[in-house]
Amino acid sequence: MTRMGNALIPLTDIQKMAQVAVQSQLFGVKTEAEALALMLLAQSEGLHPMSAVRQFHIIQGRATMKAEAMLARFQQAGGKVRWDHSDAKCARATFSHEQSGELTVEWTIERAERIKLTGKDTWRNYPEAMLRARVITEGVRACLPGCTLGIMSEEEVDTNPAEVLPTEVVIGATVGTTVSDLKPAPVLATTLELGRLVTLMREAGIADDKAIAFIRDHVHRDVQKLSQLSAQEVGLLMSELEEIPKP
Repeated sequence: MTRMGNALIPLTDIQKMAQVAVQSQLFGVKTEAEALALMLLAQSEGLHPMSAVRQFHIIQGRATMKAEAMLARFQQAGGKVRWDHSDAKCARATFSHEQSGELTVEWTIERAERIKLTGKDTWRNYPEAMLRARVITEGVRACLPGCTLGIMSEEEVDTNPAEVLPTEVVIGATVGTTVSDLKPAPVLATTLELGRLVTLMREAGIADDKAIAFIRDHVHRDVQKLSQLSAQEVGLLMSELEEIPKP
C-alpha cells in the first residue's frame, strides 16, 4: 500500500488503474506493464498514480516526459526561469536554483539543422515551440537533474544521446563556459528501473519510511526521494533486495 497524503492506495487498486488507463486509450500507454511502471514511479514521488499517465508517455519503448512537465517540476522545486529571447530562429533562457546557481542555455535553428532535426514535421511547423522545448529540457537537466528523473523529453527521444547536453551554455556571469567545463552528473535511474526497485522493495516487505531508510543505509548518502538515485545505485539496491528472503 502507498500513502498519498492521508489516504492509502492498495497496490491492487493501482493495478486496476493501470488496466483502465490502457483500456481507455486516452493516455498513450499500450500495455498494463507500461502503465503500472509509470504509476509506481509517480507513487514513489508522492503523487497520485494517475498523474503518471498525464506527465509521462512511452515513445519507441522509452519513458518520456513533456518539456512543460519538466519545467513545472523545476519551478515547483524552487527553480526560476527567465526567457531572454524566443522566436523561430533562436531561444535562450536563464535558469536558476539555490542548489546550482544560474545557468543560461541557448538553442538556435542552425544548431537544430546541424544535427538534422529540422526535417521533422514538428520542427517545420512549430520551430519556435521546438526551440523553447529543447532549451527547457537541457536547462532543467543541467540545473536540477532530479526534476527530469533521468529520462528524455518527448522532443529529445529521436535525438542522438550525445546531443542531449547543451553545448552553448553560460554559467552565472562567466560568458563562454561550456558543458565540457562542468562536472558530469551521475546518470539517474530510468522510470522503469525505479518502478522495478519499488516492486522489489514491496516484495521484500520494505515500504514507506522503511524504504528510505533501507536506501540510505545502502547508498551511504542522504537520499530524500527515489528520483535522486543514480542507475548504478539502483542496480546495487536491486542486487541487495534479490538476496532478501521474501516474507
